[in-house]
Amino acid sequence: MRAVRRSGGRAVKRLLVLASLLTARPPDRLIAQDSFPTRPPRPATLSPARFPPFEEARLANGVELVVVERHEEPVASVSLSFRAGGIYDPSGKEGLAVLAAEVLTKGTATRSAEQIAATIEGVGGSLSASAGDDFLTIAGDALSDQLELLFGLVGDVMLHATFPASEVELARTRELSALALELSQPASVASRFFAKEIYGSNPYGRSSTEQSLKAITQQDLVGFARARLRPAGALLVVAGDVTRAQVESLAQQAFAGWTGAPPPSPAPMTAPAKRASDILLVHRPGSAQSNVLVGNTTILPTDSLYYAGRLATHVLGGGADSRLFRILREEKSWTYDAHAALRRYRGLGYWVAAVEVRTEATDSALKELLHQIDVIRTRVVPDSELDAAKGYLVGSFPLTIETPRQIAGQVTSAKLLGLDPDYLRLYRERLRAVRSLAVRAATQRLSCLASTLTTCGCTASGCERSGHSRCGQPPSACTTPASYLSSSREMGRSCTTRSRPSPRCGSWTWTATRSRLRTSSRRPVRCRSTRHSSYPTATASR
Repeated sequence: MRAVRRSGGRAVKRLLVLASLLTARPPDRLIAQDSFPTRPPRPATLSPARFPPFEEARLANGVELVVVERHEEPVASVSLSFRAGGIYDPSGKEGLAVLAAEVLTKGTATRSAEQIAATIEGVGGSLSASAGDDFLTIAGDALSDQLELLFGLVGDVMLHATFPASEVELARTRELSALALELSQPASVASRFFAKEIYGSNPYGRSSTEQSLKAITQQDLVGFARARLRPAGALLVVAGDVTRAQVESLAQQAFAGWTGAPPPSPAPMTAPAKRASDILLVHRPGSAQSNVLVGNTTILPTDSLYYAGRLATHVLGGGADSRLFRILREEKSWTYDAHAALRRYRGLGYWVAAVEVRTEATDSALKELLHQIDVIRTRVVPDSELDAAKGYLVGSFPLTIETPRQIAGQVTSAKLLGLDPDYLRLYRERLRAVRSLAVRAATQRLSCLASTLTTCGCTASGCERSGHSRCGQPPSACTTPASYLSSSREMGRSCTTRSRPSPRCGSWTWTATRSRLRTSSRRPVRCRSTRHSSYPTATASR
């Protein structure tokens, strides 16, 4: 017993000695803190990133084939696209293309929706279809050793889709629910009115409604697929761990017997020619904020102006370091979101700058928004700011081509938009080559076309300050106050003023007030009062 006690005592003494040694010197972490660097490390040199080469061919039935071999991972992606987007919806049945894409993979002559899902998910893959404004795309992914199965499913839904009535009704219910949610959000409502204003009767300005979705029948879906989903004019892109010979063999097998002439293409439509500037006020009683959109139709996708315009848009509102975000959000605290975008369609694209701002700060935010647009139009962007924008756009491009699906998506977009064959290969180099003067010239051209300013929200404080009625009144009584557009130079003397548009710039399109208008640019003004009635069905009368 005494021996045990003695050994225990010696162990305690050893622990005390060890503890005293550990506490005799400061911890290493304190030394590390003392030597912590005061400056961040310099950015690494941008590593070269090349878009993988691809091969092109045309199948016997007219399908255009693009194969991108990328053998780093045993994965393959298949994308089959058609010119069958929303712009091809018949009048009164807007939403047909979206509904057709939703139901396309939900049943064939030999497989139910559950069987299709079980087959592709059983091998860890995916299969879906979607429709945008221009195109409808069937896309699938799987391990490369399951490529034959994936092609078989794509061919089955393409050639033998039945559009089951039960699936049609289920998809319609989902679309109606999504529409109700969309119309409850002021940003979505403002976007709908904005598109209608800048495009007019052009199909890009249309949106689905409850009535149009309910008017679509199962036969409409069958007829749309028969008319628009044809091999001639279709684009098949396969990327991943594949070979051209393998893909051609599987495609010929999957699409055997699929024939058809190219679908008819409607005559290209232009946006309405604006001869005066408008302001559209979408009255939404009870809104705690205003959603403001300023923009216009711009250029075709093949226009070389795109590169300089893309940089200009990023400098203005492309990220957390952009001017709109920094000034309107960080410095002024008027808004949570402020951004700008340059959108490309197969036809005429558009440019937009948007803010979501507290109602009481709408006039101040709008004035600052217009000022920043005018600054980037009239002044050269500093090299440091331009280099930062280039660094982001050039440096982030490799992140968009990391997977076979991303690669297939990039090739699909470039081919369907009609971009030149070297677009993807030279994209980064062309961005790097843009100079400050080209950015200013691009901004002047983009923002000189017919523009629309759309404000969705309740402008009670602004109306009361300007002596107008309360927000409970219709927009004709409670309109945008003059302070919303106050600036150093007068734009027009009254609502009835008409000015001759600039032969070079065209004119802007704002949207609607009966007060004196001021802005920093001398452009003609057309004042109109727009009423947002029957909310949330998003109809308007003028």
